[in-house]
Amino acid sequence: MNQKCALMSMLRSAQAGRLFASMLLSLTLVVCVAKPLFAHGIVGDRIFLSPIVGNDAFPDNAASLTVRRSDYEFSLVPELEKQLSDNSSVLFAGGGSEIEPGAQPDKSGPTDLSIYFRQAAYVSVRHELEITVSPFVVLPVGSRQI
Repeated sequence: MNQKCALMSMLRSAQAGRLFASMLLSLTLVVCVAKPLFAHGIVGDRIFLSPIVGNDAFPDNAASLTVRRSDYEFSLVPELEKQLSDNSSVLFAGGGSEIEPGAQPDKSGPTDLSIYFRQAAYVSVRHELEITVSPFVVLPVGSRQI
């Protein structure tokens, strides 16, 4: 009789586990449903995607984490951009680096903080052109060894 009760208890716990897994999968599918993608920048009727490399010209809301590697250096560069208006935004970029110069001891630490202001100075819908001015300030808050 005890074996039968133990077997029934195991079956119930297995069913509860499957029910929990099914509910978790359903919740994941509901929360992680693919959403439509929108273009990075629009000038007139044309849509421009964000460049893969380089500093794009369109003011927007964005966050990124760039990893840079070379033979002797490893860097993580987080960037956060906040759109202030349709034509302007502010971008913060900082991070940390680790340098391995060979026989010398490794050097690592934070890098300087860069603050960019982006302002779309000229937009020509007819010529599908946008010119952006982006002055920046570098705050020397990083490690002086880097």
